[in-house]
Amino acid sequence: MANANLHITPIDAPAGVEITGVQVAHDLGEADFAAIEAAFDAYGVLVVRDQDLTPAQQLDFAERFGATAMTLEMPYKDNKANPEPEQGWSPERCKMLARD
Repeated sequence: MANANLHITPIDAPAGVEITGVQVAHDLGEADFAAIEAAFDAYGVLVVRDQDLTPAQQLDFAERFGATAMTLEMPYKDNKANPEPEQGWSPERCKMLARD
């Protein structure tokens, strides 16, 4: 059964919807998740404000959409601490969201 408080509203932007009325860290029922997933498929961007998530809870929510992947942290030219971008990548610069 869907949550009556769940609202999915298109935002005034080229893409995206705002999700309100749910806390994604708590048990998100299958019907609610199906509605959120359909909105993601249709609009490409989800805005879910005011969530108090641990890294593990954020990863759990993300994994409901499918497998997650490691990302690379690459320096930027405007980084004042490192004005010259480094070339390539190294395992030390890879970051993966780890479970607590």
